[in-house]
Amino acid sequence: MARSSRFWRIGAAVYFFINAGGAIFAAAQGETMHAFAHIALLVVGVGVYGLLRLKSDPVEQETVAAEQANQRISHLEQSLNSIALNVERIGEAQRFEKKILEERSEMPPTKEK
Repeated sequence: MARSSRFWRIGAAVYFFINAGGAIFAAAQGETMHAFAHIALLVVGVGVYGLLRLKSDPVEQETVAAEQANQRISHLEQSLNSIALNVERIGEAQRFEKKILEERSEMPPTKEK
């Protein structure tokens, strides 16, 4: 995990616990506006965290794109090998057929009685 990523995760956890604890403490002291302020900060923090999580790291996107490209190239390579094998089989069949036809043309026709 990257150092900055770890820093932001720790910061988010501290933010959460301070506001959650502050909301509980303020509610216990009977300060409803103060408690609602901490709850509002929690909601805003969760929203920002969710938006940041949706925006994925460009390095991760490049890695995923590279992996997909590698899979596509591998699939194309397998398809090309299959086509080459079938073309070779067709060529062999044509050479065999040509050989048979040449052998038949060299043989004298048989006379029927």
